[in-house]
Amino acid sequence: MLSIQQEEVVVVDQNDPSGILTITNNVDESLALEVDVEFGESGLVEADGFATELSPGSQTTYAVTCEPGTGAGETTVDVTVHSATGDRISIEQVTESYEIERDCPGQGPPPEPGNGLFEISHEHWLDDREFIFEIVGDGVSSADWEFGDGTTGSGHYIRHTYEEAGTYDITLTATVNGETQTVTETLLVSDEPEEGDDKPPAEDVYDIRQEAWLDDGEYIFEIVGNVWSVDWEFGDGTTGSGHYVRHTYEEAGTYDITVVATIDGQQYTYTDTVVVNG
Repeated sequence: MLSIQQEEVVVVDQNDPSGILTITNNVDESLALEVDVEFGESGLVEADGFATELSPGSQTTYAVTCEPGTGAGETTVDVTVHSATGDRISIEQVTESYEIERDCPGQGPPPEPGNGLFEISHEHWLDDREFIFEIVGDGVSSADWEFGDGTTGSGHYIRHTYEEAGTYDITLTATVNGETQTVTETLLVSDEPEEGDDKPPAEDVYDIRQEAWLDDGEYIFEIVGNVWSVDWEFGDGTTGSGHYVRHTYEEAGTYDITVVATIDGQQYTYTDTVVVNG
């Protein structure tokens, strides 16, 4: 019916296209094609796409050129035939993958400013206002940082602590493939971690319970999840910290509990209720 053949070719030129895949219509009627092509890795650039209609017995070839500076290797090419439709025949959603060999000489262009050149991150094991400034792009031979608080630093991996919360304009001046690039980014530094969007359920974070061997009005407040730090408000005007706390209420009543937990660098607030019987 419809066949896809990989051509025996090594893509080596950035100007002269090479045909890498050929679709053949093996039926006796014309077919309307809807085909998508995606590259799994860098290295190839589309030069000519597949035709959108094939007469009986005809072919259409997909051609590419080299992406300069990506060197030798293989690029995965995924071909999806969303539809091939004729008067009597209909083909839908067929995907095939091919490994295309390339040998692309020359120096590639530098990364676009701010596009994958560096990352700023805050890990849970850092101080509240401490951040990691890290080069993650290729081809960077030097990196000079301005942290926006009047201090500077150099290197591919730097940790920097801000004295105060606030908004800081970060400037990176980097040499990328021999060219100088200057990139700016804004960093918000807060004294308190922001609450994350994917809040773990309370039952996966903490447990409040009373055991038979405890005194009357005494409860256990225990962390059961992967929590970095936790603060408890017991609802009777007292507070506590720690992964395992025992607290005794002086009077019977209903108490509103607040749990503030830091998980993977994000702060989450939970509320609960304890009923203490007389």
